[in-house]
Amino acid sequence: MKLFCGPLLLYYANNIFDQEMIKGCENEKSIEKCIENIIMKNVDEMIYQIQQISVLTYIFLYLCWKKWIPRISLVPFAIGMYYKCFIQYDISLSSQKLEYFVGFLIYIIVLLNIVLAIVHKIVRVYYNLYLTKKKKFILVFCTTLVAALCFQQYLIGTCNDWDNGIAGYIINDQQQCNVLQPYICWANVVDNWFLFDFSCKIDDLNGAKLELLTLYNKIIPETHSQAFIDKTMASYNYMAYPMTSRFSSIQKNLEIQTQNSIIQTTIFTTQLSQARASGREAIVDLNQMKLDFYINKNKNLLIQRKGVYNSKQHLAKNVIIIYIDTLSRAQAHRKLPKTMDFLYQFTDYDKEKRTFTKQGNSQAKLYEYFRFHAIDKKTRNNSFKLQYDVTRNQYKTFRQFRGRRPNLIQEFKDRGYITGHSTNTCTSTCSFRYDFRRYRRYFNEASADHEFLMYDPQYMDPDNYYNFQQGINSIFRRCIYNTDTSEHVFNYGAKFLETYNDEPKFLFMEFTDSHEVTSEKVAFMDDHIYNFFVQIQEMGYFSKDTNIMLLSDHGQHILTTVMPQYENNEIVPTNSFHQIERMLPLYMNIVTKDILEQNPGIDKNMFDNQQKLIGMQQVRNTIISSAEDIKNSNYYSDSIYAPREQIYFCQHLGFAGIDPIQWCMCKNPDFEDALRFLEEYTAKKEREAEKKVLEQKRKQEQKARIKEQEERKIQFEQYKIQQQEEIEINKQQQKKLRQQEEMAKVQHDQYQEMMNNIKYQKQNEEKQQNIQPDDEFLDEKEFKQNTGKRNLYGKKYKK
Repeated sequence: MKLFCGPLLLYYANNIFDQEMIKGCENEKSIEKCIENIIMKNVDEMIYQIQQISVLTYIFLYLCWKKWIPRISLVPFAIGMYYKCFIQYDISLSSQKLEYFVGFLIYIIVLLNIVLAIVHKIVRVYYNLYLTKKKKFILVFCTTLVAALCFQQYLIGTCNDWDNGIAGYIINDQQQCNVLQPYICWANVVDNWFLFDFSCKIDDLNGAKLELLTLYNKIIPETHSQAFIDKTMASYNYMAYPMTSRFSSIQKNLEIQTQNSIIQTTIFTTQLSQARASGREAIVDLNQMKLDFYINKNKNLLIQRKGVYNSKQHLAKNVIIIYIDTLSRAQAHRKLPKTMDFLYQFTDYDKEKRTFTKQGNSQAKLYEYFRFHAIDKKTRNNSFKLQYDVTRNQYKTFRQFRGRRPNLIQEFKDRGYITGHSTNTCTSTCSFRYDFRRYRRYFNEASADHEFLMYDPQYMDPDNYYNFQQGINSIFRRCIYNTDTSEHVFNYGAKFLETYNDEPKFLFMEFTDSHEVTSEKVAFMDDHIYNFFVQIQEMGYFSKDTNIMLLSDHGQHILTTVMPQYENNEIVPTNSFHQIERMLPLYMNIVTKDILEQNPGIDKNMFDNQQKLIGMQQVRNTIISSAEDIKNSNYYSDSIYAPREQIYFCQHLGFAGIDPIQWCMCKNPDFEDALRFLEEYTAKKEREAEKKVLEQKRKQEQKARIKEQEERKIQFEQYKIQQQEEIEINKQQQKKLRQQEEMAKVQHDQYQEMMNNIKYQKQNEEKQQNIQPDDEFLDEKEFKQNTGKRNLYGKKYKK
């Protein structure tokens, strides 16, 4: 039995891993379909399979350790693990992506084995203690129990200040929907555990330059000689990124195409003056690995936009948006303390006393929206709503648009603003991926007048956009040119604001620094946001004509995708930390006092709306209202500038593709009304389910009828072909018979002719033999004339 136990355990574990477990989305081109159709539908089964493999592996290792199974079995186990990890599969972090994540599965299995070993060891200690020293066991057990209760209280206490902010706190007073609060704030428990802090400083500048020139295909170390490499390294001292705002729609089709276009059109020069002469805005000193920006005013564009701007009234001359993907309100307070301390000066709220008794900075005022709720659990619909005032789920209505639906940048261009866009992600520029690309013709994806896209191959892996080790999903710090990618984005934004200091402008900056599984890397942005705010404060942007917004689409969703989702409704609301924060993203607004004074009433409305339920629709309306005269604005009435007298609930936000009960984190305080809606919604879902079943049945029946018709058609076509073939065969046979008859007739005629010739020849021979000349003939001439004729007496002449 001992000889077979080890191989059987390994066989079952290997069979589950190789034959049953999903290891990627190789057949799905769409990221959304990969997540929805494969990962989400199979996540529970995958977790169960991982647990099975972990238990089987741990049992095998433990039995080997105890020598119940011969330790020689560890040799084939080690060989098999080496084969799986380094030959059969690639487990390097850089190779892990949605299409292939087998490495992560192996890492999780190893981690679970370590956890099992720790738990097993603790249980054995207690068990041995119980068998040998019962009194000591009771003492240790009681001590452990007290420690566990204390730890539980600590865990519960991690959420004590979760509802607090820097401009107020969440008020659940039955006047609005009740915001659900988590039971344990796990992010506070493991805070900074996975920060992986390291410096972005480049020690080997020459090596970094060689690597960059290799990535940009200027040097190929495997084929180029050392002399060529040295010459290239000496001649290329500066690099200028292309003006991506001038790229065609094909060049900016997707992140990979955009990056390839940047690589192909980037220029390299010996002198800085040569790079500056190209008119490009982003130039890298390759010897110092330093990125600088040179933005020139477009005077012709200014003249054109000025006429449009002056023809209308506007709430704010300067509108600045800082959009950080995957950042909840509470997470922003946890990971961006320096930024929050800076903004705290613009509010009258005392966060320690939770009262509005503090004297804030008189130049501007901060508003924090505690009931800002996501309309989808992922980026796409939230971002699409922000950009185009419609969700992707409404694709059936796209054909009804009167014209191409403009994005935010085009909205501001149409109102006379100079526009700037700076980003280290493709959130807004990648709205039309894969299957959704066919709807692109209904929308205007306008590029900003000045644009900087951080798509450098040193930052974003050209071979794997979703690399967990490099790029937008990286669990490590995102460094390039001696600092974080986010600092370059802020530097470009600051340069844009400095260049157009006195002109009306719209600046949209996007970041993906929080888009990763640990929720830690956004902390590296804190200094850069703070420095940006200090810099533009010195320029005067916190004192006049400015509206600044900090915005996100949703909270942490990468980790929660593979976590169990707890029930959440009006009867049993969830207290899951990850579920709640996922749907409550960050939204703050800083408005200069001159705007508040010129527009009486909006200060009170914005303050009151901090406690009102709002979604991305209201955010977009607010952004566009900032560029209009709010008295005549079509967007004003449904923005945070206007009073929101009605009590709103999740069903009013227009959730896109998700259940408005399961994913609602702000519940109706009227329990009876909530139950009534729950019953109505449940009944509606049942009707929709029945309708869907009937529709599927109808489609199946229709499909069966179509299939039957096609089969009949095929049978009829086959019958026609068969008949045609038979007719052709008959024709061929008749033709062959006619040919045979004609041939027989010809042969018969030839035979008759031959027989006649033979007979005639025979007769002639007989005639020649029988003819004799008579004495009656006087001469030969007469004889010849009468040969073969009968004479007067009826006798033939004879020769």
